[in-house]
Amino acid sequence: MIRHVLAAVAPGTQGHVVALEAHTLARQLGARLTLLHVLPPPPAAPLTRALGADTARAEREAWLRADWFLAELRRDLHDPAVTYDLRTSPDPDVTAAVADASRELGADLVVVGSDAQPRLRPGFGQRLLRCTHLPVMLVGPALPTRVPQDSTRAPLRHAVGLSGLTAEAVASD
Repeated sequence: MIRHVLAAVAPGTQGHVVALEAHTLARQLGARLTLLHVLPPPPAAPLTRALGADTARAEREAWLRADWFLAELRRDLHDPAVTYDLRTSPDPDVTAAVADASRELGADLVVVGSDAQPRLRPGFGQRLLRCTHLPVMLVGPALPTRVPQDSTRAPLRHAVGLSGLTAEAVASD
């Protein structure tokens, strides 16, 4: 039985799609949902100094962007039951950090974007399957949304690919 869903999200449209799909699934299962964003480590100090960059400033800006993204998801989901987790990874490949978080948080399912998610390295889902004993749900890239051309308040319908399947989401006032 799935009681806790962990969704690894990254800024961008695909991150929003992952969060929305995980939220819908968690509500259908009556499970808790944690949205996780893992920041890779900042570039090595000698490299950033050579490039004339301020490491502390770059790290601070990355945290602010990630915090802003999670705040945006909070607004979009309107669900006080969802928890949010922001962490850093010692490795540029955040796969192990996501697997560790799933164990620490007691997740029963991990939801991630497919390899089309630009902020994740190719093969992320496959590497995650090797790092964790949990089932992993891959959410495909967002399909274009059809918006009614008239000003009526018609329902907005869009489809989202889920590991080769299609789920239809309907939003209405």
